[in-house]
Amino acid sequence: GDYSFELCGGTHAQATGQIGPFVVTGESSIAAGVRRIEATTGVGALEFLGDRSTKVNNLARLLKVKPEGLETRVADLTEKVRHLEKAIKQLRASQREQLLAEIVAHPKAVLGGNKIYVSALDPQAFGKDALQDVLEYFAEKVANAVAVFTHVEDGTLSILAAVGKELRARAKAGDLVKTLAEIAGGKGGGRPDRAQAGSKSPEKAEAVRAAAEKQLRQLLS
Repeated sequence: GDYSFELCGGTHAQATGQIGPFVVTGESSIAAGVRRIEATTGVGALEFLGDRSTKVNNLARLLKVKPEGLETRVADLTEKVRHLEKAIKQLRASQREQLLAEIVAHPKAVLGGNKIYVSALDPQAFGKDALQDVLEYFAEKVANAVAVFTHVEDGTLSILAAVGKELRARAKAGDLVKTLAEIAGGKGGGRPDRAQAGSKSPEKAEAVRAAAEKQLRQLLS
């Protein structure tokens, strides 16, 4: 239109021909209302564009398409990956359901018709993202049980406790994990039906399970 703005960063040229090619390589915020543009010019810009072209051609060769078909090819692959990740997630959920059913079938002890579960969860089958599912399963589907599990992954010990609805007057999951976490130098808590604690001492897992079994037997005897 009728307006022109000059952005001065301290570098001047008599004419744009002195600058040559100009390629913006980055843009970011450095303060409130202030943005930084990073660019390369001259021979540096030509080298940048040449390197970018080489990478595009290499990717096209790897994906067995022409450079102009890269966008469509990558979009197709992204969609396939999304479907595969969904299928893997569903498969893992199904496998976890089977493993949990197997755990339910073999309680540590049965006292007065009430079941005690104390065991270590396999991190290969139950990742950290599945721990809440374990708690929900035992709290909601096993009414006459109290369960305590340890889980070790990436140098971290997790302590889980779940209490079925028929036993919540006798045992509170939050109280259980707080007591057990002290053994491992950790901390945590939660609701009466489900709770979780964490510790940086995975070597304490066995001691936690031993203490849990003793405490649960006392609670339910």
